[in-house]
Amino acid sequence: MFGLAAFLVIAAGAVAFFFGHLTSFGIALTRVLPGMMASSQSFIVRNGGTGLWYNVVLPVMETPCWVPFLALGALFLIIGILRRV
Repeated sequence: MFGLAAFLVIAAGAVAFFFGHLTSFGIALTRVLPGMMASSQSFIVRNGGTGLWYNVVLPVMETPCWVPFLALGALFLIIGILRRV
């Protein structure tokens, strides 16, 4: 878990450097995969409901592009620490 956490924290820094630290995650994802936003929105709304899209996915897409990677890295770091206890 610690290796994955370290990788995600390093990825957060690389993404912030490459796209700029204020670029939103949705804009960065659209630059890398242009058609993914529309297809993922239709898939999530169809299978998970509009509440999942508007209450969970859109707020994540509006955060700076490095925040999701850093949050996942912190989550895996906490899981790794708790597994050792």
